[in-house]
Amino acid sequence: MPGDLLRALGDLRDPRLWGVMMKAALLTLALLALGVVGLGWALGVGGDLTLNAPWIGTIDFGALGFFAYLAAATLASAFLTPFVAALFVGLLLDDVVEAVERRRYPGLGRASPVPFARQMGAAVKLLGLMIVANLLGLAVYLLFPPFAPAVFLTLNGYLIGREYVELVAFRRMSATDARRLRRRERLGATLIGAAVAATLSVPFVNLLAPMVGVAAATHLLHRATARAAA
Repeated sequence: MPGDLLRALGDLRDPRLWGVMMKAALLTLALLALGVVGLGWALGVGGDLTLNAPWIGTIDFGALGFFAYLAAATLASAFLTPFVAALFVGLLLDDVVEAVERRRYPGLGRASPVPFARQMGAAVKLLGLMIVANLLGLAVYLLFPPFAPAVFLTLNGYLIGREYVELVAFRRMSATDARRLRRRERLGATLIGAAVAATLSVPFVNLLAPMVGVAAATHLLHRATARAAA
C-alpha cells in the first residue's frame, strides 16, 4: 500500500541499503558487460567479415558490423538492466530486509535467512517470467497502445509483488503460510510490484527500485502480521 512504499523510501536514509544497492548495480553492470563482450566475441564482431554481392562487389562488415552490434547491444542492455538488477537484489534480499527490520522493528529478533538456493531459484524465476511475459505482452503493447501502460503495470506488478512478498515472508514463516499471506495481501503486493515496474524504464532509478520494493514488502509483511494478531 502507499504507506508501505513511503516507509520504504524513508529507509533509503540507511547507509546499509546504499551498500546493497551499490553491490547490485556493480554486479548488474559487470554481468551485462560480460554478456556484450562475450556475445560479440562469439559472433566475430569487428573481425574480417566480408560479403561478395552481385553488381556491388565486396562489402566489408568489419567496422559496420561493430557499430551495428554496439547499437543493438546498447538497446538490449537498456531493456535488460532493470530485470538483471531485480535478479541481484533478489539474491541480496536478506541484507535489505535485515537492514529494514533493524531500523524499524528492533524488537523482532533475528529471522531465519532464506537459503541461497531458494533466493537464486526465485530470482532467476522472476527474471525469466518478466522477460517472457513482456515479450508476449508486446502484441498488446503494439496492437492496443492505449492499454499498454495498464497491462504492463498489472502484469509486472503481479509478478514482482508475488515474489518479493513471498520471499520476505518466508524468513519468518513456512512456505505455505507465506503463500497464504501473499494471497491475502494480493492487492497490496501487486501495488508494490506495480510501483517498481513503473520505474523500470527510468535510467539509474531502475537500479534502486527493486530494493525499495523489497523494503516495502517487508513493511507489508509486518503490518499484515500485526493486524492478524490484533
